[in-house]
Amino acid sequence: MTTRNNVFLWLGVAGVLIIAAAMWFTRDTSGVGYHFRQLQATRSLLRYANCPMRGITRESLNWNIHGRPSIRALEAVEESHEAALVRLGYYERREFLLQRPALTPQTRVHFSLFLSTNGFPAHSSFRWSTTNPALVVTASARDMSRWESKVAQFDAR
Repeated sequence: MTTRNNVFLWLGVAGVLIIAAAMWFTRDTSGVGYHFRQLQATRSLLRYANCPMRGITRESLNWNIHGRPSIRALEAVEESHEAALVRLGYYERREFLLQRPALTPQTRVHFSLFLSTNGFPAHSSFRWSTTNPALVVTASARDMSRWESKVAQFDAR
């Protein structure tokens, strides 16, 4: 009887492993959900990598499990998932030209403080353009009008 139970147990375990492997290898890595979850996970790692905490936390374990990637590597992964979401039509990417002649480090700090006090749309990001005084925003179509008003408010100051 125990031999029979062991056979059923091992068949059950093997069945579960086969189903798990089939689900893993057939998962959809081209969909919006996949890229959005990966983008959120990468942003979480970036927050930790930019400001690591002492001790063992969920973030530190996650960062260590991922092989302690550099900030540049994480930013490249973040950019690739954002680009995929733009291609899939979930996000839009727009460049807002600023009226200021030059972007100084103080201007960038002032803009970050402006956003932290006035808030900015969740699940969106911005980068400073390297070619001209502009802000490159990646956000949903619904949030893009909010970004437009935020940039106009800041530029009017």
